[in-house]
Amino acid sequence: LSRSIQAQCFNLLEQLLLFDSDYGVRAAAAAAMGHLGDKAAVDILIRSCYEETEWQVQFSALVALGDLKDDRALPLLTQYLNDPNDILVQGAVGSLGEIGNAQSVEALLLVAKDAKDIMTRQRLAAALGVFVRIDPDSENNRMDLEDGQRDRILAKLKELAHDSHQFVAESAVDSLKRAGQDVTEMEEGLEAWSEDMLES
Repeated sequence: LSRSIQAQCFNLLEQLLLFDSDYGVRAAAAAAMGHLGDKAAVDILIRSCYEETEWQVQFSALVALGDLKDDRALPLLTQYLNDPNDILVQGAVGSLGEIGNAQSVEALLLVAKDAKDIMTRQRLAAALGVFVRIDPDSENNRMDLEDGQRDRILAKLKELAHDSHQFVAESAVDSLKRAGQDVTEMEEGLEAWSEDMLES
């Protein structure tokens, strides 16, 4: 898109997000702002989360903040980790993983300590994996973690790899694999699990 057209789209989306009477339109506008990629949307999306009363719109705004990958969203996203709505917690966890700022590690580990919701645990397995991932094409694979944080993340991922729900375990095993851990036995266990499910 040309700059002028993108600016027009941005202004229209802002108006729809903040003032449209249909929460479905507001949710779609929030999602579109994330896809548009203009970081000027960060403050607008944060404002929307504080002012909005519909969780569907809040969820779209949280996800969009993750798409924009801006550290200004960290305080809001961390706050939503304590929301009573599990879907909003999932959105916040996923976006903190997308942003990948090590400042959020402790908050994520705290949620992971007692996460009851299945999808929240799955999102945590993926998000925590971001902080220990090893890129074979990069010379710098050490995120600025505090002492012991990497080991604690890996320990939590190994715990989640034995979760009672398969897609939580699969997400954790994938994160461990990307972190350079030997997951051969875990993958064999998941494969046997899948075969049992097909036979049942």
